[in-house]
Amino acid sequence: MSRAMWAWARVAGSALVLGVLVWRLGTGPFLDGVRMIDASALAAGFGIAVLTTVCCAWRWKIVARGLGVDLSLPAAVAAYYRSLFLNLTLPRGDHRRRAPRRQPRS
Repeated sequence: MSRAMWAWARVAGSALVLGVLVWRLGTGPFLDGVRMIDASALAAGFGIAVLTTVCCAWRWKIVARGLGVDLSLPAAVAAYYRSLFLNLTLPRGDHRRRAPRRQPRS
């Protein structure tokens, strides 16, 4: 089976599972869960997300320093958010890591 077929099969399988869950359980459990979310839960989630992002960017800063690159923490946070955006929105993740490297011409 080709890659394109597998990709479509995964999407179709996911849609099928979701459809069966909604058919068997209805939307009640999902809506009940959404109604239980309050401001403190949102604030906790936001705080955890920011802390996680800053810690990951700090790790990038340490690795960059080990490679001899001076990277400020705000620049590392911005670069980390960019990489998250690319990994979540592009079909196969970060295009720079996936793109074939061209050999320089001599």
